[in-house]
Parts: sequence; C-alpha cells; structure tokens
Amino acid sequence: MNKKQYSEDLRAMVLSEVKEEQQSVRSVSERYGISAPTIYKWLRQHEPTAEFTKEELERKVARQTQTIESFEETVTFMVKGRGLVCSTHAERRQLAYRLIEMNQANLPIQKMCEVLKVSRGSYYRWRKHVPSQREEMDKVLKQVIRRLRVSSPLHRYFGAPRMHTLVVKEGYQVGKNRVARLMREMNIRGSSKR
Repeated sequence: MNKKQYSEDLRAMVLSEVKEEQQSVRSVSERYGISAPTIYKWLRQHEPTAEFTKEELERKVARQTQTIESFEETVTFMVKGRGLVCSTHAERRQLAYRLIEMNQANLPIQKMCEVLKVSRGSYYRWRKHVPSQREEMDKVLKQVIRRLRVSSPLHRYFGAPRMHTLVVKEGYQVGKNRVARLMREMNIRGSSKR
C-alpha cells in the first residue's frame, strides 16, 4: 500500500484552516485534494488529550447543546407555521433535506435527520441525485403552467384539459395526463367561475 506523503507546511495550513478559521473539514478536503479521514486523523494527532480543562469542555458541550436546541426550536416553529407541513410527503422531505444542507456546517447531520424524521441514507442519496431529463422538463412545464395561470384572470379557473391546450399552444409537446399530474403536484385545481 502506497501512502501519500504531505509536507508539514501543508499539514499545518490545513489544520489552521479547520481549527482557527473554523472551515468545515469537507470544504478544506475538497480545496486541497486531501481525504477527510486523513484530516480527521491529523486533528486527532495534533490535539493533545488533556488540552481542554473541564470547564472548557463543559462550555463546548453547552454551546453544541444550545445550537441543537435552537435548531429543534426552528424546526418546531416551521412545522407549526406551515414551513414543513407541505401538500405532499415528498415536498416535506425535500424541504427537510434542504434545511439539513443549509445547516450541515453548524450541526451534526445525524442529529438533524433525527429531529426532521428522515433517514441519513435518504439524505445522502438525495444529495447525490442527478435530475433526469423528465424531471428537468417537469420543472420547466411547472413554470409554464404557473406563468399561464397568472397571465390572464380567466386562466385561474382552467382545469387540466384547458391548461393542456394552452401549454401545447406555447409549443410544448406534452400529454394532458402529464399536465394533470403536474397540476396535482402543484395543488392547482380548475374551479367554476360561479
């Protein structure tokens, strides 16, 4: 097994960015092309075991606990205030994944997944997911449908068949069942003018 040799200068620079500038290990790893486990190993080797006093450790734990509690309060507020109560379970999961992604530098991913009631594996799968052509086209069609609905006061009342006609007139080759599905996903329903 051939191990890479890194200079002491590089090691010191990486450790200072992680410890003093509080950069995430992942971002430093990507920037310098050094694996994250290697950086964690350097951190363990560099940090003396008795460096922190009991009070310092208690303060660190209290800060981390306060951050987690603050995150839990935010999630509770969002759930009560309609933030995570979406029309579909899939939308709720998407919002939870985005929330985890935004806070991953400050909080452990595992704890956030527990609070938001999503599995860690599904979060990582979501991060790796590359949208298919169909998903990309669905996004475009949803934007077209939204634009058509606000372009005329009458279009607010259109159901899937009439909306399908408008989308086809816009130049998109799409079936009426697909338009109906997209409208359902967007919680759009045709309604009577009366």
